Amino acid sequence: MVEFRLDIMTLLVLLILGYLMLAILLMLHESPVTSKRAVRVWTLAQSLKAVGAFGVLVAFTLDNTPIRIGFNLFLIFGFALEFAAYQVYTKHQRPYLIPLYLGTVASLVFLAGSFFEGPWQGQYWAATAAVSFGVMSAGAAYVLFRWSTVQTHRSAYVAILIAVNFMNFVISAIRAWYAVIIDGHNFVTPVLTNELMFLWNYVLLLLNGIGFILLLKEQSDRLMADLTIRDPLTGLFNRRHFDTELKLEISRFERGQSSFALAMIDLDHFKQINDMHGHQTGDWILTEFGQFMQKQCRDIDIFARIGGEEFALILPNASMAQAKEKLESLQHQLTNHEFVHRGKRIRITFSAGVTDSNCSHEFDGLMMQADDALYEAKANGRDSVYGWRFSNPSELAAASE
Repeated sequence: MVEFRLDIMTLLVLLILGYLMLAILLMLHESPVTSKRAVRVWTLAQSLKAVGAFGVLVAFTLDNTPIRIGFNLFLIFGFALEFAAYQVYTKHQRPYLIPLYLGTVASLVFLAGSFFEGPWQGQYWAATAAVSFGVMSAGAAYVLFRWSTVQTHRSAYVAILIAVNFMNFVISAIRAWYAVIIDGHNFVTPVLTNELMFLWNYVLLLLNGIGFILLLKEQSDRLMADLTIRDPLTGLFNRRHFDTELKLEISRFERGQSSFALAMIDLDHFKQINDMHGHQTGDWILTEFGQFMQKQCRDIDIFARIGGEEFALILPNASMAQAKEKLESLQHQLTNHEFVHRGKRIRITFSAGVTDSNCSHEFDGLMMQADDALYEAKANGRDSVYGWRFSNPSELAAASE
């Protein structure tokens, strides 16, 4: 019967090459919209792990204990920085604090093995290194899991990275247990369990690296797509996306699925704000007003900036009367909302014109009706909401055709 064995030194070389390959791939990854800091930290982490694994290989080849101790510290801090990279990616407030604290503690515990003598020394180093790697991987899995629970977009790559890091934690725990129970065990002891765990580490390394790269690409593609539909100043939907959404609502209405209301909104006396406080303050007001309105909208509503101080709101499953009531409520809330910029309190109001799909189911017709109602609101003193009104019965018949 042929005994199945793996060469640990060969697997260690593969790990080194894997870490280097991932570091190079990350250095080549350039995107203006992904987290560059996360990429840099992750690249540094793989580089440290590659250096550490190479040093361990040399140390065991030369049977040099000081070299082995020193380069294991590179591995520990490599895993710590990988943990930090995931914290940076998920926008943790203090991304380096816990990983570097754990890395420092793990290094000191590892160095304490220098005071041991005999076969227990190798077992201690193997166990503490494995525990250190496992704790870092568990931390990364936890951070990614917590972050994924609050994301509206669920990524399969995040799920893969959570599973990979958790599996690395399990394998590291097994490795640490074997280091404790097997006399004379060390990092490269040629036993089948150790060899299989090295193989698993290599597979998980590839899955972890490729998963992170694909996650970055997915983020980049999603953000690039988002840039085409967002207003660069306020972050609201832009005119292009608004037009697309309004046409979709019209299409749904024509298929008998749902009615909707449309409102055109204009900030009152905005030119005076620019003249009195400057254009920078004016831009700030536009952004703050956009955020205020967005918070009051339903998830299905479409609120967009369509130019200058003009905004538009699509309210699915709403009538003109319901939209008018909603906007009048927002006007009341706005009077109690303080806009303070650089110590200056600025009061703003808006005028709005409203129509709905029962008045017209044509794009140009709806836009004209909402504009006419907005003009009426501004002509009658501003800070008001007007619904579009038919001027004669024939107009009503023409709109409903």
